[in-house]
Amino acid sequence: MRLFAAIRPPVPVLAQLGAATTALRIGAGSPLRWVPTEQQHVTVAFFGEVPGGAASDLEGPLARVVAGFAPLELRLRGAGEFAGRSLWVGVGDGGTGGPGTGDLPRLLALMAAADGLPYAQERDRRRAHLSVARRSRRAADVDLHALARVLSVYSGPAWVAEEVELVASQLGAGPGGGPLHEVIDRFPLRGYGT
Repeated sequence: MRLFAAIRPPVPVLAQLGAATTALRIGAGSPLRWVPTEQQHVTVAFFGEVPGGAASDLEGPLARVVAGFAPLELRLRGAGEFAGRSLWVGVGDGGTGGPGTGDLPRLLALMAAADGLPYAQERDRRRAHLSVARRSRRAADVDLHALARVLSVYSGPAWVAEEVELVASQLGAGPGGGPLHEVIDRFPLRGYGT
């Protein structure tokens, strides 16, 4: 199974992102597989393929890392693409000076270096991001780099993230052959610990 840690933006934030990507969806058409709103999340650590029992091994170390963080004020902004295969929107500080301002890069760094989270070292996806579309087999002529340039000016509303989820992903098991995500555990951002 594939595991990752994620922060789920609230529905109004995802609705605004959906409105902002409507023109791209129409222009790029069906060759791209657009990620359904209910599966959109900000990936903060990607652990990759792990053995079946490894999820419980990750829960303790993940809880220890997350325990040191208060809620984070975040904002979806900017965009990019991974290896010409997926289009994503970036995430950064909310910019209002609210709670947790500036802590997202520290959270990402601690997840990548934490004892007990060895899988975080296997992939080079340490950039916090929210995938919005993936290239399908029929999308060879869709220029994801051009779409990322168009979306790079996007800046959504600020919101406060109050938890990190540990999520299992089964490729091809979801609707339309997409991934099926199952939340295994939730870890509150409360600011306890170090």
